[in-house]
Amino acid sequence: MGGRKVAHARGKVLGGSSSINGMIYQRGNPMDYEAGQNQKVWKLGILRTVYRILKN
Repeated sequence: MGGRKVAHARGKVLGGSSSINGMIYQRGNPMDYEAGQNQKVWKLGILRTVYRILKN
């Protein structure tokens, strides 16, 4: 990182880091959803719809 510092909050409370959820989430790589999945529920198109519903 070129000697730079990055602030990273840590959970120094009962329950650990899960106690200080910063309301941050990250979606998985689209190829991970499509590759090797035979289940219809994991198809990217369906998950995009679910993400849109949850976001709103």
